[in-house]
Formats: sequence, C-alpha cells, structure tokens
Amino acid sequence: MLDAVYGAAAAPVALGLSFSVGDVPTFRLWAPTAHSVKLNIYASASATTATAFDLMEDAASGVWSYTAPDASWTNSAYYTYSVNVFSARPEVRNQRAGRTSAAGHPDR
Repeated sequence: MLDAVYGAAAAPVALGLSFSVGDVPTFRLWAPTAHSVKLNIYASASATTATAFDLMEDAASGVWSYTAPDASWTNSAYYTYSVNVFSARPEVRNQRAGRTSAAGHPDR
C-alpha cells in the first residue's frame, strides 16, 4: 500500500547519508507514516546526550530530510533518528550500519 502511494516519488531519492561537494551532510529517511522526525546528533560515539534537529517532510515521497548548516559534523558526529509514529517516539539508527558517524562510517 505505501509503495503504491509513495514509491514513484521516493524511488529516485538517495536515502541515508549523502554529502554535497563541500562535504556538507544531508540525512534522509523514508517514513511516510511518521508525524515528525528528529535527527539526533551526538558529539562522539560515547556521548549520552544529543542535539536534536527537526527533519522536513516531502509529502509526495514520504521522505524526511535535514541538511547540516556546514561540514563541521563530517568525520566527527554520530547520529540517530527519533520517529514519532502514532504518538510513539522510538529512536532508530541507520539500519544499514551500527552506530553511524556523520561521515557515514559505522562505529567499529
């Protein structure tokens, strides 16, 4: 059902973490049923508190995104997402990696 509604618009979108020419990270998550999504940025892999940023939704594709203001997170910050779906707020990570840095590298 969701693929039928959002699939065509979401198909060409690069999900996960990508970088501009200046190494500025953009975070994208497909969550068409979410009411809101936050990006949680951690200063290090061992940090226990994060700074949260609201992602913006593209209603046609169900993709939520946030572009950092500059490249300062690249190779230094770690991230998760907080997804509000039907009033639940689970914190999730990039499913293709363990703890993931803003450089896109899994914490090993």
